[in-house]
Amino acid sequence: QISMEPSEGGASCVVHDDGGGVAQSELGQLFRRFYHSATSTGSGVGLALVREVVQRHHGGVYADNALLPGATRPGLRVVMWLPALAKDLQIK
Repeated sequence: QISMEPSEGGASCVVHDDGGGVAQSELGQLFRRFYHSATSTGSGVGLALVREVVQRHHGGVYADNALLPGATRPGLRVVMWLPALAKDLQIK
């Protein structure tokens, strides 16, 4: 599930799956470049790249495990927040 919501001073994008989540001990490692768990099929680049792009735009990102409505087990939820553009920003 993907959702976008306005929030104070910006917007949040939430990407939430129902795949069983990630071990609590690994949540802090997910944004490390080339990190992947023994059960992961990824390269370990995707979330590291997300964090870098979000931070370069003065935003923030975090991951946790949470239940989707109607789900029986928690899935991984990644929340990204980006600030709104300043009204007086001049693009050249």
